[in-house]
Formats: sequence, C-alpha cells, structure tokens
Amino acid sequence: MTDSTSYWLKVDEDKDSSFISTYQVHLIRVDGILLADFLLDDYTKKKDIRLFDLHIIPVHTFAKVIIKGDKLTFKWFDGDWLKKLIRDSKVRISHEDNGEFILLTAKSYELQKFVRKYLNSEDAFKDGLEVKLTRLKK
Repeated sequence: MTDSTSYWLKVDEDKDSSFISTYQVHLIRVDGILLADFLLDDYTKKKDIRLFDLHIIPVHTFAKVIIKGDKLTFKWFDGDWLKKLIRDSKVRISHEDNGEFILLTAKSYELQKFVRKYLNSEDAFKDGLEVKLTRLKK
C-alpha cells in the first residue's frame, strides 16, 4: 500500500544487474527529525538462487535522513554500537541475536522510545551504514 509518504526505491546492487531489490520507503518525522522506513518489497536474483534466498524475513529498517543542498544522506544505526549497548545492559529492548546481527523485536511503542532516545546520539550513527544521493544536474 502506498500513500503520500511512500516512495519506491530500486537498487541495482551489482554491475551486471543480477541482483535488484525494490524497497517501499516511508518518510516520517520523530521529534522533528526526518527518518526513512525501508521495507524490502521484492528482489530479483537472476542467477544462483540459493535456498536461503527464499527465506528472507520482511523487516523494517530505519535511517536518519539528512538533507543538505543537493545531497540526501541516509544514516542507519551502527550495529556494533547496538550490540555493545545490549551486551553491557545499557538498554533493555526485545531482540534476537544470531551472532551476525541483532533484530529488534520489541513492540512499536518500545521501538519508538528507543529511536527517540538515541536519534541525536553521534555514537549511534558514527559507523553505521551511510548512503549518499546527489541530485542530478540538468
């Protein structure tokens, strides 16, 4: 379902277009800060489909959106920072840890509380995934 806050993002993740993913992206504001909510809608892997490819779990990821001039930057929380918070018992939030990544499984209100608490923390985003987009010049 799309609405006025929805965008479709198509990502070609390699040079030969053998892996293309499509995300539904919603823009939301939390305490005045713009966030993007990414949800994988579809992906196409044109070769070498493996069994685990058929078991993708639909999850939301949230990124801080920074707009400066003609540049748009998405910054995700730093996974190592999150692991350390949980390991050191500095945050108690429902999650699953498979040793590779942490999946937050808390209820919406708990996730919103967590995001609000750390949205302005430089450490929370310091080494997280960052994607920069630049407006095309005509």
